[in-house]
Amino acid sequence: MEFLDFSNVDFDEFYETEFYVREVPAGLGGSNWDEILDRYEALADDYIRLYKMSLSGNITAATEMVSVLSDYESLSEEIEKARGTMTTAQANRFANIQRRMLNAIQ
Repeated sequence: MEFLDFSNVDFDEFYETEFYVREVPAGLGGSNWDEILDRYEALADDYIRLYKMSLSGNITAATEMVSVLSDYESLSEEIEKARGTMTTAQANRFANIQRRMLNAIQ
């Protein structure tokens, strides 16, 4: 059984937050941020659960983590096309989700 090593993954690349402080052209309206954050939180929860399982050598969980990261990249592309800024509450929620993920993998 081979364990996938994610120690060299640059998670900062995945969790840049600049997009919520600027307007970007086209895409979603600002009212969809809650839906995006719901999806982001679900992906984070899945990733944390799978990460913890993979630490015990569960190769299936480690493989599924790759899929979750792929889904995250797709969501990131959607976020890049999003329009409007997050509210303060939404930005705080986003930061809290990021913090939970980073704490889980450290």
